[in-house]
Amino acid sequence: MDNEFKFGFWNYLTVGTIDKKIVHEWKELGCNLFMSFRFLKGKSDKNKMIELLDEAQKVGVKVIINDERTEYLRLKEMSKEEFIANIKEAVDDFGSHPATYGFYGGDEPFSDQEGNFAFTMSLLKNLMPNKTHFGNLLPYWSGLLGEPDENNRENSFYYKKINRMIRDGKLGILAFDQYTQCYDETRDQEDGLRRFFLGMHHFLTLAKWNNIPLYVSLLSIGHYCYRDPSEIDIRWQINVAAAMGAKGVIWFYFHQNALDYGFFNPPFLGEKAYKTPMFGKIQRQQYIFNERYKTVFDNIEIDHCYFKEGDYGLPKYTPDKKFVERLDVFHKDYTTIVSLGHYRDDKKHKVMIVLNANQYHSNAFSLYRMNGDATHFDLCAGDMRIFDFFEE
Repeated sequence: MDNEFKFGFWNYLTVGTIDKKIVHEWKELGCNLFMSFRFLKGKSDKNKMIELLDEAQKVGVKVIINDERTEYLRLKEMSKEEFIANIKEAVDDFGSHPATYGFYGGDEPFSDQEGNFAFTMSLLKNLMPNKTHFGNLLPYWSGLLGEPDENNRENSFYYKKINRMIRDGKLGILAFDQYTQCYDETRDQEDGLRRFFLGMHHFLTLAKWNNIPLYVSLLSIGHYCYRDPSEIDIRWQINVAAAMGAKGVIWFYFHQNALDYGFFNPPFLGEKAYKTPMFGKIQRQQYIFNERYKTVFDNIEIDHCYFKEGDYGLPKYTPDKKFVERLDVFHKDYTTIVSLGHYRDDKKHKVMIVLNANQYHSNAFSLYRMNGDATHFDLCAGDMRIFDFFEE
């Protein structure tokens, strides 16, 4: 299992729209997993995709191939035999390139497409067992699905559904998207946080059961009822996702056509890839994460995630008195997340993460250890501290 913490992004523009040199900008942003521009059979130039992959290889970063031929929705438009031939053709075209991480198999399958999604993902895995393929699931605990009969079902219903797709699709990554954490003022923002935390908690449980990494798609572009993310929102989303067990962040999204309507500006705008203020927000916060935390998150597993403050129907933190006597929080009405984990190569080396999950304000903390030591610290909105403990 690839345990390196990943920063990636969704990509919808067609291959050849923007010059291959854009991969240097993606890396400058701090991303270490790219999604290619979209390849359209009969319209796109195969050589343009290979040039993009060659450029990614030069900067040392792998690519998820976005090729319409490998998307499960194509099964609605053609026979299974024709679909299989299309996937094999895509694999022949790009699968053996050294920069290929895997293929994109599709997004958010509804119940009538679960079988097609699983078939597609398993076929990709069978054809390329050494690659890691990406397919994204719905935010089942959001209560916002397009299928009324499946909204707000009991946890066991979603657990069975997702476990079935993991098993039948031979998924190497469990991925989902969630944006309610960035509701604008027209929506119940506290309820949006609840939906996000529930999704993270349950998807992590499923990922751990199946021993695969959890990736979450987070918001980098305002639209509909979701606000244009501030830099605090970017930091908050990264750190909360990591503290709650995610091994990858896939931003929605990076490139916008100049003619698109209904969206704020992502990092790159138009065919000339003009940089917007969002470029700097993501670049700075991914740089901070990579400098402060990435080495730790590359090497730990989150065992438990608790809420010290904030009531979302999730486990509450109580010190086990093995290492920690107590954790004091100054603003008790600000949500605090406490995560416990261990280093994979040394299970006696434990970590404790304290995260200020308030989206707007700083908070002060005091951590009292059983050995008599005390640490007093402030955390701005969405920031965290990691503490090491060693078992004798």
